[in-house]
Amino acid sequence: MGWTMRYRFAFHESLIIRLSLLFLLLGLAPTLLLVILPAALIMHKRIEPLAEAVVVLWGLQGVSFVLVILLGAGITLKRLALPIQNLVKASHALAAGDLSYRVPVEHGDDDIVTLSRTFNMMAESVETMRDGIEKQRADLQAALEERESEFETILGITGLINTQADLSSTAQRALTIARSILGTDMISLVLLDDTMQISSTVFACNTCLDGTPGPCDQCAQQQLLRRSIHRMQNNFVRMAIEGSRPVQAHVPSDPACELEPDVREVLAELKIGRFALKPLVTRGRVLGVLVLMRHSDSEVPERSVTLLETLAANIALLIENWHLQDKVRTLTILEERRRLASELHDSVTQSLFTLSLTARGLKSSLYNVPEANQQALDILIGQTKTVQQEMRTLINELRPIDLEADNLPAALEQHAQSLRRSTNIDVSLTIRGSVDTIPKLVQRNLNRIAQEALSNIARHAAAEHAEIILEVANAIATLRISDDGSGFDSRAVALRGADSLGLISMRERAEMLGGALVVRSQPGDETIIMAKIPLNAGGNS
Repeated sequence: MGWTMRYRFAFHESLIIRLSLLFLLLGLAPTLLLVILPAALIMHKRIEPLAEAVVVLWGLQGVSFVLVILLGAGITLKRLALPIQNLVKASHALAAGDLSYRVPVEHGDDDIVTLSRTFNMMAESVETMRDGIEKQRADLQAALEERESEFETILGITGLINTQADLSSTAQRALTIARSILGTDMISLVLLDDTMQISSTVFACNTCLDGTPGPCDQCAQQQLLRRSIHRMQNNFVRMAIEGSRPVQAHVPSDPACELEPDVREVLAELKIGRFALKPLVTRGRVLGVLVLMRHSDSEVPERSVTLLETLAANIALLIENWHLQDKVRTLTILEERRRLASELHDSVTQSLFTLSLTARGLKSSLYNVPEANQQALDILIGQTKTVQQEMRTLINELRPIDLEADNLPAALEQHAQSLRRSTNIDVSLTIRGSVDTIPKLVQRNLNRIAQEALSNIARHAAAEHAEIILEVANAIATLRISDDGSGFDSRAVALRGADSLGLISMRERAEMLGGALVVRSQPGDETIIMAKIPLNAGGNS
């Protein structure tokens, strides 16, 4: 047990201390045995002077032996113990995580020097490996954060799919979410109608969405961008739609970029170096086009292109879902209007008819009674007739023409027949030109204008004849509705404002599409309402 304890203790001491004690023991023990003990014995026995000379010789030999031992100890410590101690310190440093620690290497080619150099090479390899692992970890962390950001962006746009807001505000929120992750400076969404013409354009504007009062610089640029995009409709937008694939171009460095001079000037003013168009396709149908613009002319990273494909698919799904919701809302409203029309026809109209018959019967039965108030009965019969006529007009208005199933000429024919049945007014319809070239958006608005104008004729004109003319000439659709009724003061009605909501609505519909509405009427004279809308209005926002 004692030997084991001494062994353990020795191995816990410093190497240099242990070697020093060892060499000191090796040097002193022979000296003690060969010099001191014999000298003590001779001095104790009082041997003659010759013995003293032997003792001195032994002493010199002992001292020489000690010096040799000490010299060997010094060389051993320098060439062996100190390098080994440095290697031990370096090993402890590496174990503690200090990979920059290096063993001091002296000149030479012995095994200890070679071992020190090899140890340093190993440390450098481990440090390089550690740095590589740290870099990989940092890259993986950055990639993970980037994927999380992309995933949140996709979730943000997906969450907008079922919102009940209007398409413009919903698309603007989606573009704002996509803009930062795609690294684009400007992004807009071009929405298309059924004829693949531009129906509206939506721009992302972070400043406006944050509620900053007043127009921001980006908003001031939107008019320029909107005009530029419309001017690109016949080249780049058309290429993206027909090819159903992205289209990229450089501005202004790309001589092959076929842009109108004014468009190139606007893009140069906005410092656009590159733009790209990405069609939004779902179920084989192009719903719109994403327009991305960057100030830099550098290539778009492949990762951004892949992300754009995913975001474009989600935005296309958002647009398609909004159209489906809009159709559901429209069908619901139409169904409710038809239900109300049926109930009014089955209840109120029949009651009015019964009241009219009763009033006429009462007048006939009291015809020979002098005390009867025949004038009051005439007023009752007249009012009943008026109410019946207005009720028929209201029922016809509650059953609007569905342009998804019929075109505009067919809708106008149905409006004319409805007016004839409800008022006995003689209505004529004339169609001129290629009306099949009228975009759906223009047809829908002209249909609403015609419906409002004919409703006014039924309610207020007291006319005998009315005329509807639809004409297409010089890329302009013209709808002209006239009657020979009592007329009205168009200027006075326009000044009253609130009393002319129907006229205001018709004018807004025409002007919204870049057209105009003209109203000509005087009391006692005919009334003419004329709407002119350009055929390319289907591409205006």
